[in-house]
Amino acid sequence: MYGELAAAISPCFVSACDPDLIARVFTNYFNRSKPMMVDQTKNLLLGWINIFKSAASALVAVQDAAETLATHLLALPDKIKEIEDRICQNDACLGPVISSFMKQVSEAINIVKSITEVKDAATSVTQNVPQVIQHIEGAIESVQSVPDVDSIIEMILTGQLQKIEDILASFRLTKELPALIDNIKDNTLDVFQFAKSHSSQGTNAITVVEDILSTAWETYPLEFTTDQYGNVRAGLIEIQTLIRDNINEPLRNLTSAFDALSHPAAQLPNKEGNFNMKMGVASYQRWSSVSMDLPCTRRRTKHYTVSGFSGSFSYPEFYSCPYGPKRLPWPNQHIPYIKLNLG
Repeated sequence: MYGELAAAISPCFVSACDPDLIARVFTNYFNRSKPMMVDQTKNLLLGWINIFKSAASALVAVQDAAETLATHLLALPDKIKEIEDRICQNDACLGPVISSFMKQVSEAINIVKSITEVKDAATSVTQNVPQVIQHIEGAIESVQSVPDVDSIIEMILTGQLQKIEDILASFRLTKELPALIDNIKDNTLDVFQFAKSHSSQGTNAITVVEDILSTAWETYPLEFTTDQYGNVRAGLIEIQTLIRDNINEPLRNLTSAFDALSHPAAQLPNKEGNFNMKMGVASYQRWSSVSMDLPCTRRRTKHYTVSGFSGSFSYPEFYSCPYGPKRLPWPNQHIPYIKLNLG
C-alpha cells in the first residue's frame, strides 16, 4: 500500500494531484484491511451497543420496580400508625419483643422509602444512554467509511503527511473516536457507580423485612399478659400482613432488577474510569529464509596420451551445491492499529 501511495502522491509535487489515483489507493487498502481492522472494530462497537441497551432496559426495570414499591408504600405508614394507636393503649406494647418489633417496622419503612428514591437517579442515568448509543452508531459508520480524498490532498499539500503514522489522521474514525471515548467515560461510569452503590440496599432491606415477617408471637406469651381479648396479637399480625402484602414482593422485584443491572454494568468498558485509547502504526521487518541447491562449477583437468604425445586440458564441471540458509529481506510492513484500554 505504501509503495502505491508514494506513486499516487508523487504527481502532487510535480504538477497536480490526481484525486482518482489517490482514492483508488485508499479504497484498495480499505477493502484489503476490512476483515482485520474494520470488521473487528465494528464488532467491538456493536458489542458495546448491546451492553448499553441491556443496561438501559435494566435501568428502566429498576425505575418501574421503584415506582411500584413507592406506590405500595404511600399509605402504609398511616395504616400502621392507626393499628399502633389502636392496640398500644395502656402500655400494651411496652414489652421488649413488641417494642423491638415496632422499631423494626419503623426502620423497614424508612429503609424502603430511601430505596424508592433511586428512581430519580435511575431516570437521570438512563437519559444519557441513548446519546451514547448514538455516538457508537456514528463510530460504526465512521469505521466503514473510506478516507475523504480532499482531506488527504490537503494533508499532502500542507506538509502534514510526512510519515506513515500521519496516514491515520485521514481516517474519519481517528477524528471521532476520542470524542466517543470521552462520552463513554462519563456515562458508563455513571451507570456502573449507580449499580454498585445501590445494589446492596435492597438486600439489606429484605433482611429487615424477613425478621419482621418471621416473628412468631405464640412463642412470646409474656408479651401479652394484659391482652385479654387478643387484640394486641391480632394487631401485630395485621401489621405483618401489611408488610408482606405491600413491601415484601415489590421489594424483592426491585432487588431482582438491581441484580439484572449488575451483569451489563460489569461488562461496561469504563467501569473503573481508566478507559483510554491509542492509535498508531506498527512497523514490522519482513524477510524469508531460503535454502536450496544451486548449480555450481569447478575446474577439472583431463590428461591424455595420443601417438606418443602426452598432454592435459582443463574444463568446467557443473554440479549441485547447497545454498543457505540465506536471509532475504522484503519491504517492511506497516499496520495501523487502535489500542483500547478497557480498565
